[in-house]
Amino acid sequence: MTASEYSRQLLSLTGRELKHWYRSRMQIIVTIVQPLVWLGLFGLSAEVFVNMIESKGGLDLATTDYFSFLSVGIILSTALTTSLTSGMSVVWDRRFGFLDKLRASPVPRGVIPLSKVLASTVKATVQAMAVFAVAVALGLDVDGLTMHGVSVLLASVILIGLTFSSIFVALGTAIKSFDTYMTLNSLLSMPMMFVSGVMFPTYKFPAWLKAAADLNPLTYASDAARAACLDPEWLTPAHGFSLLSVPNLSIAEDLLVVAIGAAVVMALSLLFAGRALRAQ
Repeated sequence: MTASEYSRQLLSLTGRELKHWYRSRMQIIVTIVQPLVWLGLFGLSAEVFVNMIESKGGLDLATTDYFSFLSVGIILSTALTTSLTSGMSVVWDRRFGFLDKLRASPVPRGVIPLSKVLASTVKATVQAMAVFAVAVALGLDVDGLTMHGVSVLLASVILIGLTFSSIFVALGTAIKSFDTYMTLNSLLSMPMMFVSGVMFPTYKFPAWLKAAADLNPLTYASDAARAACLDPEWLTPAHGFSLLSVPNLSIAEDLLVVAIGAAVVMALSLLFAGRALRAQ
C-alpha cells in the first residue's frame, strides 16, 4: 500500500469520527460545561479560600492569582478528560458491528486505532481552546500573553491529547464491555488529574506523591503552559520554592519530555491495539 492510499484511508476514518462528534451537540456541550463548572465555581471560590488562608499565614502558594494558575491546569485537564473517552468509539464500533466490517476490509490494522487517536486529539484541542476563551472572560491574566505563549499552550494540549488518547484507544480495543470501560475511565481520571501539577504546585506534595507527579506528562505540560502564558514575576522562585512543579526545566525541555513520552506511548499503544484487532 502506498503512502497516499494509507493517508487517504486514515483521513477518511478520522473524518468519520469527527462527524459523529460535531453532530452530537449534547456531547460537545457536556464536555465543555464540565470544565466551566470547575472554572466558574471551584476556580473562583478556591481563589477566595486560598487567599483567605494565605492572609492567616497558614498557606503560601507564592501567588495572588490562583484562578489564573488553575485555569491553565483546567485547560490541560479538559484535553485529558476528552482523551479518556477516545476508547468508547472502539467499544461502540464493536458493539454495532462496524469494527468487524473494518477488520474484514483491506484497511491496514494500524489505521483504525490511529484514526481514533487523531480524531480524539482534534476534539481535545478544540474543546480546550474553547475553555481557554471562557477562562479569559472569567479573569485569566493575559497581560503578558504572546503568540509564543498561545503556541506553547496549544502544543501542550495536542501532546496531552495524543498521549492519553493512545492509551485509552488501546484499552478500548481490549475491553469489550462498555460498562467495564466506563468503570476503568472513572477509576483512572481523577488520580491522573490530581497526581500532577494541574490543581496545585507539587512542591507541597509528600515525597512519594511528588515522585508520582513527576512521572505524569500533565505535570510537565502544565509547567510549560504556565511558564509561557502567565506572568513570570509570580512564577519565579519565592520564599525558597516555585509555582512550577519542575522549575529546573525550561519550556522547551518540558515540551521535549512530553513529546518523547507521547511518541513512546503512541508507538506502544498502537502496536498493542493493532495486535488486539488482529487477534479478535
